[in-house]
Amino acid sequence: MNSSSRMHSLTMYDIKNKLVSYSANFNDITHVMCEWGSVYVLTGDKQVFQLVEKDTATKLEMLFKKHLYPMAISLANTANYDMASVIDIFRKYGDHLYSKGDYDGAMAQYQKTIGRLEPSYVIRKVRRITIEAKKGEKKN
Repeated sequence: MNSSSRMHSLTMYDIKNKLVSYSANFNDITHVMCEWGSVYVLTGDKQVFQLVEKDTATKLEMLFKKHLYPMAISLANTANYDMASVIDIFRKYGDHLYSKGDYDGAMAQYQKTIGRLEPSYVIRKVRRITIEAKKGEKKN
């Protein structure tokens, strides 16, 4: 990097879902263009970077890996995912909260699946939550 080039930070926001969708540093950005469904970044040293938006399924997987289920629910709703897919996210969120010991939060998510998810799944989870709660009461 020569002395005349400078670092620039490029940040893109998903306004609908209220999140930062991309952030990176580039050497000496001269132009940023949107064309053909992509964003192109041109730098002073004549490099071109093409930024392509990931599909919704890939975005959801990234959010699941980071346990950002409320954002995943928002994204699925914004992308007009069918109700069965959104219900599955509620189930995953409930399972995550259950694994963390947040039984009230898990129960709230499982309640959102009633009538859509297999009843035996919800009943098993509720029974386990009840058993865990009773164990916690006995310890206190």
